[in-house]
Amino acid sequence: MTQPPPGPAPPGQPPPSAAWTAPAYPVAASPKTSGLAIASLVTGILFCFMITPVVAVVLGHLALDQIRDSDGRISGRGMAIAGVTLGWIFLGLVAVALLGWVVSLVAA
Repeated sequence: MTQPPPGPAPPGQPPPSAAWTAPAYPVAASPKTSGLAIASLVTGILFCFMITPVVAVVLGHLALDQIRDSDGRISGRGMAIAGVTLGWIFLGLVAVALLGWVVSLVAA
């Protein structure tokens, strides 16, 4: 035997479908991006100025330390690594160019 559909809820009481709600689960906050990592990436990209590769390397290493110590509250590890890498690549290219210049001076 089937039961008849429930009638309207009495005044002052929620309807039967709203009587149960899902339990509230804590929502984890998304990690914020490290400003040092962003600055490292930007200065690594702007390698046309002589000081920016050094700044990129320093800020990138500081950002990596900050991210490692944050226990997941701060993100941006990839940007920090990219900034450090770009900085070191440009510094290496400058070193090779200086070495070539010195060799050309000595050979002349």
